[in-house]
Amino acid sequence: MSQAVPSKRQVSRHLIRCGVEIIVLVVIAGCAVVAAAGPSIYLVLSNGG
Repeated sequence: MSQAVPSKRQVSRHLIRCGVEIIVLVVIAGCAVVAAAGPSIYLVLSNGG
């Protein structure tokens, strides 16, 4: 029954792992948005808005 309660080290390691995965997903999503919207944004800016 003692294993039912995770230790602080296990919790922090789990949170760090989740945080890293969230950051990676956000970066990938951001790159995808820039890649998808980049050309249209460039056209709008080059046409003077």
